Amino acid sequence: MQTVRKVVWATIVTALLCAALAFLVPMPDSWKDSSALFYGLLALTFGFVTLHVGAVILFFMGLGAYKKELRHAYFIICSSILLLAAGTLQLPIISALNLWASDWVTHGFVGMPFILAALTGYFGARSLAKLIGLKSVLKRAVIVLPVLAFVNGFTALLPHVSTTTPESSYDLSVAVFSWGAMVYLAGAALVYKIGKQIGAHYTNAMAWLFLGLVGSTGALALATLATLCSNRNQDGWSVAIDIAALLAGLAYVRAGLVFVKTKEY
Repeated sequence: MQTVRKVVWATIVTALLCAALAFLVPMPDSWKDSSALFYGLLALTFGFVTLHVGAVILFFMGLGAYKKELRHAYFIICSSILLLAAGTLQLPIISALNLWASDWVTHGFVGMPFILAALTGYFGARSLAKLIGLKSVLKRAVIVLPVLAFVNGFTALLPHVSTTTPESSYDLSVAVFSWGAMVYLAGAALVYKIGKQIGAHYTNAMAWLFLGLVGSTGALALATLATLCSNRNQDGWSVAIDIAALLAGLAYVRAGLVFVKTKEY
């Protein structure tokens, strides 16, 4: 257990160190906003990405004590955590280098990590639900995902600020973020139901995992609102998104810590 504590402290210290080192990164000439915003966003991003990676390390440290099926479920959830961190990390880089008009962004590739993160998060929660025999319509992917895709299609009708971005690309950005938020919310709801049905031995771990998924849902929901309400690539909305992601990272670290302390019965 000493090793686990060292990993937790190493994760927190590394997150703080990476946040501090962000202020040493030269600000590119393409950045048009304040230096405080540039370095603040970069520090937050480096911090929460480090927390997400540390959480995954903690989860992997505890996998050896669990059966194959449970290891599989947590492996999928860990993939979701890493994909979301990778997806969010690219945003300040794109903004700093003014790459919003690049093919990577306009053709939708920028959204792939978010789509995959949401799907793996949902399917990881679904795997846990199947293991405990949870009866819920949320477990039925053939119903949940098409319904969410149908509902998500209406985001193209939502009013938004004027923008020079082509309407199709703009609608795609909104759809990607809102889709991620919806699917993450479905996964969080499943974990909440699991926590109510699973034995007391696992309740704490499920509670922290639920909070992490809620944080990820909130970050993507804020990204959706930011896309609709602001025509600036980085502003106060971006700060709110990064803070939500930072809180999610802390919850995932706590979930990983509780998970590695919990031995399977």
